[in-house]
Amino acid sequence: MNITAACAVLLAVAAFAPSTPVTTEAPLQAFGSDTSPGASAPAAAAPPADSPPAASLPAVEVDSLIGLEAAIHQHEHHIIITADLDAGSIPKNVDVRDPAESGTVIEGATRDIALINLQFRIVDDSATGAVHDITVRNLTMHGRVSDLVALSGEQTRPGGVGTNYEAISVRGARYVTIDQVTAYDTTDDLMSVTRQADQVTISNCDLYYTREFANIDPAIEWNWSSGLQPLAEERLGLIVGNKPSDSYFSTGLLHVTLSNNHIGSLVRGRPLLRGYVQVIGNTFDNTAPDGHQYAAIEVGSGGYVVVTGNTFDHSNNPIMVHLNDPADPYSLHESNNTYLEITGSTAPEYDAGPVG
Repeated sequence: MNITAACAVLLAVAAFAPSTPVTTEAPLQAFGSDTSPGASAPAAAAPPADSPPAASLPAVEVDSLIGLEAAIHQHEHHIIITADLDAGSIPKNVDVRDPAESGTVIEGATRDIALINLQFRIVDDSATGAVHDITVRNLTMHGRVSDLVALSGEQTRPGGVGTNYEAISVRGARYVTIDQVTAYDTTDDLMSVTRQADQVTISNCDLYYTREFANIDPAIEWNWSSGLQPLAEERLGLIVGNKPSDSYFSTGLLHVTLSNNHIGSLVRGRPLLRGYVQVIGNTFDNTAPDGHQYAAIEVGSGGYVVVTGNTFDHSNNPIMVHLNDPADPYSLHESNNTYLEITGSTAPEYDAGPVG
């Protein structure tokens, strides 16, 4: 089906706000290019078996950032964080990058354990599965707005520590689970899965921005890649695939499950999805006033996206097709979603907000 036809069908699914909640109950509907209705994902590959399960290993407790980094790099495979960790006034990366660190669980002793101005980067530079079976769970991760607005110069330009600050980024690694993580007030997306990562699950998470972040002085502008724009408007949920060449249609990778998450409030846009992404049982919450949301879900170039069993609460443009080029392939399958007082449409032509 071409993009124009997809637009017409999507508009019939969720065009404008009804006076009562609407739940779609039709069989799974498919829209997009290069795909027939009802097509299914390829079977997932079996996970590697060269790392022992973390549950079988002794847990190491850490209460400092130095202790956390030491435990990771000493190849401890079950790490429990028992105290809040503050990275200081400039965001800091903590990397899980060594293949010997595969099979590791990092978790908070309780979910309110806070990691402030700190990003977990789970990286396999080879994108071959050398870094695999990593779990991050039961934590709260957020930026401190007073520190973020004080960043300047190269920190606020492409490649800077500010413009690349997320809570968790997965780059090339496989079999990664992010569960029961609260993430808010970062200055790039809150999370990302890119660079041919595969078999990633993000579940039971709470992703949002605070009013303090949304109220940042609009005169404070940063450059992520496309020129200056207000920091206060960089309120983005997550991204899967960072460009059309890093997509499911291009690589056959980027299998991601987003399940039972709460996304919002004050998230302006995204997830932007270029992978094979199953979006199941999430709540997209745009109930906070003056959120200026441009889309709840964006289906990106090369994405194969299944959206089922979700709730769109006051969403503006609940499901959008947002391609880098109109000829780029994509596939969208939608069913059994609940739409509560939505606005806007699901028109593929919609092109406000960043694609990146």
